Amino acid sequence: MREAKTLNDPRAESYALGSLGRLYELAHQSKEAQTLTQEALAIAQATNAADIAYRWQWQLGRVLKEQGNKKQAIAAYPVAVETLQSLRKDLAAINPDNPDIQFFLT
Repeated sequence: MREAKTLNDPRAESYALGSLGRLYELAHQSKEAQTLTQEALAIAQATNAADIAYRWQWQLGRVLKEQGNKKQAIAAYPVAVETLQSLRKDLAAINPDNPDIQFFLT
């Protein structure tokens, strides 16, 4: 994370924070996982990196579920789905005839 900040690379910083959050999630340290995931999500959203944000939205839903915050967890999942749907639309607009994109869109 330090290197990402030094390089002024918010995408790398978001990935580092979110990945660390995932490790805390796997270790069942949900408070730390939540904090790191929310930081990663905030950076991804601030830089309009929807291709990263959906991961942290989904991860946040899992962490909240683990904490027993079902209402918040349920609210997090549709946001991740909306983000993915917007990515699909963006991909379709870029080159709708690309077979790789058609695979993703189906």
